[in-house]
Amino acid sequence: MQKSGISWLKILLVAVLPLFAGACGPSGPSAATDKNQATRFEAALSAIAGATANGIDETLWRCPSYDNVTLKGGYAEQDTTGARNYLVCVARNDSSRLLVVPNSSRSICVYPAVKTGTSWSLLENERCAAVYNDVPQIFDFNSPNINDVVIVDQSVNYAFKQCLTGTVSCPAYSQGTP
Repeated sequence: MQKSGISWLKILLVAVLPLFAGACGPSGPSAATDKNQATRFEAALSAIAGATANGIDETLWRCPSYDNVTLKGGYAEQDTTGARNYLVCVARNDSSRLLVVPNSSRSICVYPAVKTGTSWSLLENERCAAVYNDVPQIFDFNSPNINDVVIVDQSVNYAFKQCLTGTVSCPAYSQGTP
């Protein structure tokens, strides 16, 4: 009889505990986003660690645990996928070396910038490359004082350059502090 009581208790625990598990932890879209961010960060670190034969070592990079370069302006509301958000890391001993981890595959141009207060200015010409979902890509620049980054799709790079002159409105771009 005692065995029967224990097995019913086990069945009850197995059936009822999962119902309460959701109430104990985060749920909803923000929890899914947080999990996605954590997964992307872990994937980036794994990719970096896995590429040590190519000279990339995770101990050489300072990386946040979230996308720190994000879509700006009125475009942010239009892009609900977050496809234009990037995780950007800086080399620990060389701020002119950036590691960009995209969350979608595309061709991008990366502009190093310096930010003072609410204004920013570009430091040098962009570097463009095809990037692939969650695969880190290194961008080397000459400017040692990079504290802000602007990323545009390569397809609108010319339009972005024109907008910098103030003659046309700017296309969608992502910006943030690495």
